[in-house]
Amino acid sequence: DDLIFDPGLADEIPALRLLPPDDAALWLQGVQRYRTTMEACDAYIGSTPRLVEHARAVVGIDAHLFENGVGRALGAASEVAAARPRRPGPLRVGYLSGTTTHDDDWRHIEAAVVGAVGRRGDVELWPGGHLQPTAGVVAELGERLRVLPFTPWQELPEVLRDLDLNLAPLEPGSRFNDAKSAIKWLEAALVATPTIASPSAPFRDAIDPGRTGWLADDPDEWAAAVDAALVDADLRRAVGARAHREALLRWSPHHQADRY
Repeated sequence: DDLIFDPGLADEIPALRLLPPDDAALWLQGVQRYRTTMEACDAYIGSTPRLVEHARAVVGIDAHLFENGVGRALGAASEVAAARPRRPGPLRVGYLSGTTTHDDDWRHIEAAVVGAVGRRGDVELWPGGHLQPTAGVVAELGERLRVLPFTPWQELPEVLRDLDLNLAPLEPGSRFNDAKSAIKWLEAALVATPTIASPSAPFRDAIDPGRTGWLADDPDEWAAAVDAALVDADLRRAVGARAHREALLRWSPHHQADRY
């Protein structure tokens, strides 16, 4: 669910700013190859409206929306994880990053989240995947910072189940980010873990604010949302349970099959 078929968006693609020059050049070649492939196709299937609209506009291809949903394997693994209680320990706030392209997304909210976590002595921060916390975060949180390694997707539900709060930030002002799906909310919802997310169109579609998750835009909103979620265990449980139900009602495997 990435907008990686339009070389004209090079200035908005995080990987091209973050990678070494040779790697960035190779990455851009990949974007050009995706575009060449699309121009040889009869139709395109995208996971978000922005992807579909962009494909129609810049490639001129017949394009169709098929939202990311729950596959059988992820659904089964999530069901096993959701059946057990969270492991004992302090409150845990997590951000699980799949690629280095999300580094800027995290930096957008880092100070706000670390501040909210730091104000309480009973909360740990769990950054995961390719994300490396800055020296300032390490110094401020110390032993309350638990850095998780990149994890196979089959093990992701177990990690998400042990979080009390999942974060899904996107740096604002980027068409690349606006095209991303709400998959980070969906994965957490499958194990009844509540999520705070940026208010992109897919997250606004998936999340009923205050009922199945929370939306936060600027750093002040992120700090307030984290504070409010951490202080109320009953609210977190209720939001997680409603998100779980909504995820299965809208995006379970049999619904995806019918939709496809």
